[in-house]
Amino acid sequence: MGEADITEQIVMMMDLTLAGISVFFSIVSAYIVALFYFLHRAPLGFRLVAFVFFSLTLLFLAAFAANCFTHAAALQEALVELSARQPLSAVGAAAVHHGPADRAFLDEVIRFMSWLGMGLVFATLAYFTFWHRWRDRAGDDRTPAMEAGARAGSSE
Repeated sequence: MGEADITEQIVMMMDLTLAGISVFFSIVSAYIVALFYFLHRAPLGFRLVAFVFFSLTLLFLAAFAANCFTHAAALQEALVELSARQPLSAVGAAAVHHGPADRAFLDEVIRFMSWLGMGLVFATLAYFTFWHRWRDRAGDDRTPAMEAGARAGSSE
């Protein structure tokens, strides 16, 4: 595999990683909206099913992220090995500019921040799903149709 192939795959891995982050934000945002508008009033069984589904989705995304980290590290290592055999272009040289210790430290920081962020989101949403005492908003427990039915029944 040549430098162009490795560099192209590194860019594709960055695209996949950004797509995974986008999916993560979309799923978490949808769960927050559902929790705020109706899930907090749902019976425990329904909240449990929704949270298990949400958890499985996060688990899948975590596995996806771990695979992306491993694949990206292997591509960087392949580029470093290639640089030992032949000179690299400016793009390839920029990709391996930092030494292995610098790259390893940066990779660990990114991984730690990713896992910490996922863990905090998971713990926070678990709290708001099961333990938080939601304050009723005005008119929160009655739909307009229920209100109309109540008024019609009381006017007789």
